[in-house]
Amino acid sequence: MEPQRELKRLERVWNSKSVAVAMLLAFFLLSLWSIHSVHSAGTAIAVLGGVAAVMTTRTEMKFLEKAGYIVVITILVIAELKAIQKSDEDVRQEREEQLHQFTELRNETLEGIDNLMGSDSYLMIVPHGQLKSLKDSDGKFLLIASVIGKHTVWDSHVEMGKGPVDIEFYTKPHQNFELKPIAPSHIAGLGITVQPSDMTVTTFGFTTSTRSTFAIENLQIRFNRKEQCWEFQYWIYAEKPVKSPVPPELLKHADWVPIAYPVLVGSGVEPAK
Repeated sequence: MEPQRELKRLERVWNSKSVAVAMLLAFFLLSLWSIHSVHSAGTAIAVLGGVAAVMTTRTEMKFLEKAGYIVVITILVIAELKAIQKSDEDVRQEREEQLHQFTELRNETLEGIDNLMGSDSYLMIVPHGQLKSLKDSDGKFLLIASVIGKHTVWDSHVEMGKGPVDIEFYTKPHQNFELKPIAPSHIAGLGITVQPSDMTVTTFGFTTSTRSTFAIENLQIRFNRKEQCWEFQYWIYAEKPVKSPVPPELLKHADWVPIAYPVLVGSGVEPAK
């Protein structure tokens, strides 16, 4: 009988009003902490489960106590929903960050391949005055190559012939040049000079191929008697491999412009005192 009496005493204490108030207050404070501090849905579910387990042991709950537990459970459900939303947002941000890193890596890889291949970059051949003459009337010009595009061109091969690039161009012998890699900010000479006629327009044709591009260029040079200077104009066409023949794409064109000459920017001669 003694154990049963002790058990009933403990049951009365457990179901007492003071314990009910204390537990409700504790669970209410715990639910408020959960809604502001818990960021894991698992933690919120564990707290909710604990409250539900305690409720099953309260066999003599009054209306106000039941209402209090409903409030506590409602707050815990809100905390759980917020935790789930926070978890989903964290996963979304993590995926976005991973996607951003993957995109950056992809772009860097593609840019590296483009740099390695010289993608979408072409050679342009233009005349340039000689350093030793510095005279517009000299009429003898260097041919220099520069880059159209933002990547270095590699394995450049140039074929040069007299006259425009047309059907007959490919039936004539040409001069061939192999160039070292040229960066977009650099120029390279072909190692030859040309001396066009000062009476008529002189036309030169070029085909230029690099590691990944192919282009044709028609270059014309004339002497402008009115301005007393040499001028040139050019048309550069990009040829791209396609299954069916299409006209070449005009890549760049310049109307008559004066031929550039070197500019003296310094001298090793000491000025007279």
